[in-house]
Amino acid sequence: MKNEFAVDPKAIAKDWQIFRNVFGQFGFKKGRLISQFPKNWFKEVYEAIREADKADVGKNDERSKRRYKIRQKLEEERKREIENGDCRVKKFGRHYGKCLDWISNASEEHKRNPFGAIITQNPEKNSNFLSAEDFEEEDLTRGHPLEASLDSIISDFEIFLRFGQKILFIDPYFRIDRKDIDQNIRSLLSRCLNIVKQYNLKAECEIHYRYQDRKDRTAMPDISYIEGKSSSISSLIPQGMSIKLCCWRKNESISFHDRYLLCEKGGVSVPKGFRLENSDTTIPSYLSAEQAENIYKNFTWNGAGHHIVEPALRIFSDGRTERD
Repeated sequence: MKNEFAVDPKAIAKDWQIFRNVFGQFGFKKGRLISQFPKNWFKEVYEAIREADKADVGKNDERSKRRYKIRQKLEEERKREIENGDCRVKKFGRHYGKCLDWISNASEEHKRNPFGAIITQNPEKNSNFLSAEDFEEEDLTRGHPLEASLDSIISDFEIFLRFGQKILFIDPYFRIDRKDIDQNIRSLLSRCLNIVKQYNLKAECEIHYRYQDRKDRTAMPDISYIEGKSSSISSLIPQGMSIKLCCWRKNESISFHDRYLLCEKGGVSVPKGFRLENSDTTIPSYLSAEQAENIYKNFTWNGAGHHIVEPALRIFSDGRTERD
């Protein structure tokens, strides 16, 4: 399911309760964002508030006072975006025609590249359209595939891949060095890296896995071994990019079992790991920025979490390697 939603500025500008209900259903910790559609989406909401205020002059001053809260909330969001990029509304590079109204533009763009849904006032009788006045959170998640297909997992990851500054793949049993046996996870990683390449080239991508005894052939080898056979991994990396591999020895006082995709804005828990099996099913569990940070602390070099086995290895798309 797409995790980018179109929200009609006019549909959320007239009433504080409607705005609060709609806006509260979005954010990285919810795993879905509002598309900044058009680019001046915030300006469109402000303009709709002004029009509603004019219509209520001398009729309902209380509603105008409550709409002031909408302005305040939007300013808070824009401030967060400037400070750390953690905002419910993000630019997804959508096309917006100048000669059509908002709903017409949204409908046309949805045909080209579907949104998760279009939230508006007086929606069409279509499952792709939701009413801003009475929709519930389950309307946004209904239809999410339970099958752990590559497409569904990528969809769960996409907003973090597009907007995270440091992206961590954490899985004690992560393995991508064997071209024949590891095809599922290699395909997943390749597609993730290509999303980063297309939309978020400055992001740092890291893989964190657990050191296992060499006798355990299901585990990815240690860094020194991989360094000599890096071509099997570099072939997955888009041109001009690199990834960092970090191998950790478990701190026995800290759990190292769960699997995650993390960034500074939040993340996704991946209960069965990144190795997809045909019989797997999944329901995504999203993490807040605070939850992601607490997990990430276990994978830093300050000695408080797990223990780094040897210096991390950076692998470039052209096959070059370097140690941290």
